[in-house]
Amino acid sequence: SAKAAISFSQKNYEKGMELWKKSLSHKLPASYANNIRQNTVPVYMDAVYRLGDGIPKETLKNDLDYIILEFKKSVAENPDFVENHMALNNIYVAYANFIDKKKLDDAVGALKEAARIAPSMISVWHELGNTLGFKGDQEGAIASFKKAHELNPDYLPSEFMLTKAYISAGKKEEGFSQVA
Repeated sequence: SAKAAISFSQKNYEKGMELWKKSLSHKLPASYANNIRQNTVPVYMDAVYRLGDGIPKETLKNDLDYIILEFKKSVAENPDFVENHMALNNIYVAYANFIDKKKLDDAVGALKEAARIAPSMISVWHELGNTLGFKGDQEGAIASFKKAHELNPDYLPSEFMLTKAYISAGKKEEGFSQVA
């Protein structure tokens, strides 16, 4: 896992994927496999966004499909661990960015499950707002950013994104009143 992360960070995408798959191919306790998934995926996602256009689309699709299956295992093994649902959202969003926008429905589903598990977790509501906004559902984004803002009115990223969602929805007055 550490070698895979190093390979991804050094922009050696193919080697990183090879090492990551190898580390997960062993019979591991569920908690250890989940740890490998959780620790490697942020570095992987960074590599995907830095190298995305340089990775053959079919390779990227196959790798993202593999990673989705791996994180579905993590969710099945520990369904109440909100970070697994958050990671699955990030992977679905990457899939939507590079392969197929229809994966945004799955991203929203992962975040709604995260919100069910951790309804007072600001980052869940903030990410749900981001994903709904990316999907084009500005009303849903507004509701999610409002919830994040209610949970912590001092969390400026949600306040900013709430303003942006209002403006994107054509509700400039409401948007500007957020910053007044």
